[in-house]
Amino acid sequence: MSDATNSFHWLIEHARVTAGWSSQSYHLETNLFARAKLALAYDTFSPSFTEYQPQLEQWIRNGGRLLIWDAMGRGGAGRLLDGISFAQNASLRAGDRMQYLDVDHPLLSALSGSFVTLRPGDTLYSSIRAASSDWRELAYTVLPSVASNQFYTGNDTFGPRWTSLMDPARAHVLLVRKMGAGEIVLAQMGRWNIAAQPDMDEVRRRAAESPLARLAENVVRWASGGTATAAGK
Repeated sequence: MSDATNSFHWLIEHARVTAGWSSQSYHLETNLFARAKLALAYDTFSPSFTEYQPQLEQWIRNGGRLLIWDAMGRGGAGRLLDGISFAQNASLRAGDRMQYLDVDHPLLSALSGSFVTLRPGDTLYSSIRAASSDWRELAYTVLPSVASNQFYTGNDTFGPRWTSLMDPARAHVLLVRKMGAGEIVLAQMGRWNIAAQPDMDEVRRRAAESPLARLAENVVRWASGGTATAAGK
């Protein structure tokens, strides 16, 4: 966890405290997943994520829940994300709105079918270009083009393409995949910041009432069952 302004991380912490769960982030236990029901990963390219992937995969197959929160849309690495292809597209810019699908899944409780608009200063990236059929889409965004003007020249190379320069692209931002008795969720749902303000109580109140807080609560419920223990990573 290298970004202390990550609003989602602290909302998850609040939700797990409310649920009476414990957590740990510093590899203090020999077996990180012995009692865990939920694991969080913020960087799939980190050495730690690479090191623990075999353990994570077995733990998920036995019923564990893994959430990968990729705020910057950097993509992913490793077998746990098999079936997803990632690609940056310089012709698209970050969006500010997404929609949850109107489907039945625990993560979408009280959210299905709704739109979410990010606040000014927050950004919504997605590098997910395709996903295999074993991944289920739960939310998407439409990324606008960086082009703001249409143009036409008589040049044969560019002329036929002029109308495509402003085309937006539909992109996944929330995907879930079953693996054995467990599940993996990949979220490229943007970077939600916590900005320091004089009235931090008001900041916390607004955060607790936000759609992101509802998702955090749903994540804890989704992972609950058996012993109520969480492991952060």
